[in-house]
Amino acid sequence: METDGAVDGGGFSLNIGCCTARMAELWGVYYGLWPLHCLGKGILRVEVEIDSLMVVGFLKSVICDTYPLSFLVHMCHDLLSKDWKV
Repeated sequence: METDGAVDGGGFSLNIGCCTARMAELWGVYYGLWPLHCLGKGILRVEVEIDSLMVVGFLKSVICDTYPLSFLVHMCHDLLSKDWKV
C-alpha cells in the first residue's frame, strides 16, 4: 500500500490458510486498508496494487450477493468508500 506520505504503508504478511488466489488478493486489500482506516492519520490518497484483473473488476463494480466471495468484496467496498482517493 502506498499512501500520500502521512503514514508509511509498509507491507505485511498474513497466514490465511488454504484459499484461492482471488480470495488471497481480496484479503490483501482488506487487511492492507483496515489499519490505515483505523489509524485515521489524515491519509488523503491510497494506491492499491492488485495482480488479478478479475479482482479489480470486483472492486470497481457491484457483485451479486450469491457469489461465494461477496462478503469479502463488500467489506473491501466499505473500506474503499472511505474519505480518501484510491
